[in-house]
Amino acid sequence: MAPSFKLYAFIALFELGLAYPNAILRYAGFKVYYLREFIIAAVLLSLALAWSVILCEKINERALVILITLLSFAVFIGGIPEIVGLLIMASLVVAALPSKNVLGSHSFFGALYFFVIAVLAVTTDAGVYIGLPFMQEKLEFVIVFASLVYALSVFKSFERINISNKNPVALFITALILVSVVVSSTYFPTPSCSETNNEFVIWSYNIHQGFTIYGAFNGHDLAKLIAENSPAIIAMQEVDGGRITSAYQDIPVIISAYTGMCYAYQPAIENTYGVAVFSIYPILSSEGYLLESIGEQRASIKVTLKIGGGSLILISVHLGLTPEERLMQADELLKFSVKDPQAQIVAGDFNAEVDEESIKKMLLYYNDSFQKRPEYTWHWKEERESIDYVFIKKDAKLEIKSAGILETLVSDHIPVWVRIKLF
Repeated sequence: MAPSFKLYAFIALFELGLAYPNAILRYAGFKVYYLREFIIAAVLLSLALAWSVILCEKINERALVILITLLSFAVFIGGIPEIVGLLIMASLVVAALPSKNVLGSHSFFGALYFFVIAVLAVTTDAGVYIGLPFMQEKLEFVIVFASLVYALSVFKSFERINISNKNPVALFITALILVSVVVSSTYFPTPSCSETNNEFVIWSYNIHQGFTIYGAFNGHDLAKLIAENSPAIIAMQEVDGGRITSAYQDIPVIISAYTGMCYAYQPAIENTYGVAVFSIYPILSSEGYLLESIGEQRASIKVTLKIGGGSLILISVHLGLTPEERLMQADELLKFSVKDPQAQIVAGDFNAEVDEESIKKMLLYYNDSFQKRPEYTWHWKEERESIDYVFIKKDAKLEIKSAGILETLVSDHIPVWVRIKLF
């Protein structure tokens, strides 16, 4: 028999992120958190879901509908209140899932509803291309809509569940705590950034959302590549921070947990996709800037790092897909880069060869770190382009010691690296 409307709605809510701790943290507006915070959120979410097993025996159905309805609006609050609201709502949704008749008569409208919600969720970042640009920043509306419809759908058919044995819940919680302890002791729960000498290697690297050119998630190989080559700073683009389209893989947490690096993150789309800077040096401050975009929203982030007895200011950026868009964004980027404090380094995926007008604009104020451009920094089957840069401000007190590329298939781009000395 076909799944009922209620199960479709439940799956939709699950897919929208209510069962993923990093999605809840991102929805709440936390741009930077580390493995420790992720584990805490995971434990709290698991406890909330375990609590729902007990809750479903006791709660009044009218109260259930009212609570889910009110808590669905928590996604607009932000911060800790939003996290608490989403955790409670997740437990209520699970408690409301009927114990009987979950498989019922086929519901055309239930199937249609699930299809619409799934499409909206998966295509939030493509909303601008179908005439709905608000979708890039308002997945919350979809969550609220799904929650309200779900609450109404269970109103008349709610059935209390009699659970006599709570041992599986206790066993689950015990196992969760043990796993948390093991993970915390195996990886870096918090960053281990410190001041070191004033000579360092910086990468510019578009990681293709953590996927290989063959479409396989590559988070482990990405973290391993970084750990083995030990760059001091990475200006990174296409960074997924728990996005639904990448199955909620959280690249900043993976890299920081594996390497101990600090990071700053500027989402371009729905708090979960954008640009970042990773560093072995302490990050003193960061400022994000969304560039005017014709297609997909693009972003940049300016960070101040404490290095030795001085500081370094750099920008990670990702420009658009057309020459006209890139020229407009280069003008914006230059205003952002020279605004106090001025960026000594601008690094990123410019999507442009060196002879394009957007790059010529950059070269009025910054020098390319390569005297001769690499043959390619992006590859896709037989296509190759040299479109990733590390620009050094012309009056910056920096010396380029060497530069090169690191050939790898971890992403469709390859890391561009530069060894620099800061005076």
